[in-house]
Amino acid sequence: MNQKIPYEILGSFKFIEREEVKDVLSFPRAILYQDNLTLLRILRLQEKIGGRTIEKIELNSEKEESGIYEYLNKNFSANNDLIQENFTPIQAEKIREVIQKINS
Repeated sequence: MNQKIPYEILGSFKFIEREEVKDVLSFPRAILYQDNLTLLRILRLQEKIGGRTIEKIELNSEKEESGIYEYLNKNFSANNDLIQENFTPIQAEKIREVIQKINS
């Protein structure tokens, strides 16, 4: 605003309710709170991670009786052959990158 750059917000959404703002805020929130829903939001933003992959993650974490963050941290922080069976190598690498960024 101080730079006098013209902009326009369309619609009736408040700024903080915009999808783009929620996406940006999800990264520090995941680092601070390791919130399952926030982590899933971040994963959905990644290429090659879609709804079916998210469903697999949720089902596998339920089978292990752990939270999503705990499941991903345990299984994707190192190479795990079981994970390779359930996910494509590209999906596993994308998930591993997200977990490593959150943990660092």
